[in-house]
Amino acid sequence: MRFSINLLLVFMLLTLAAGEAMACKCSIKAREFNHAVKASSLVFLGKLVEISQVYDSPIFFSATYKFVPLKTWRGESADTLMLQTGSNCNIRLQAGSTYVLYINPGTELTNCHRIISQNLQAEIKKLDKYFVKPRPLQKHP
Repeated sequence: MRFSINLLLVFMLLTLAAGEAMACKCSIKAREFNHAVKASSLVFLGKLVEISQVYDSPIFFSATYKFVPLKTWRGESADTLMLQTGSNCNIRLQAGSTYVLYINPGTELTNCHRIISQNLQAEIKKLDKYFVKPRPLQKHP
């Protein structure tokens, strides 16, 4: 009987430890404007036009997001950008919505990134002030 109780306690502790290991931990600083703008090699305003390759479970979410950049402050301009989630720090975005994203290409999009969907005009003004000469998306002939 004592062995069963000990085994149950060990199981409960391992379950709690696994849950803690899967928790997403982000620095509050990472989402602050000044830190995000300095740490990100790509800063852009984009419309989310497509969500694909979705995997959704109670403990894990992954998807591929297709954005059409409307304005780029830092980084290379492109006609479309594909960003992926896939860690336990995933983020769920809404197709058809417009976002300001601060990212580093090649890394997964997580809720640790600064991603703005509300008060876009205020964020755009901050970025226009920070980057004196923003580069609108240039269409290729």
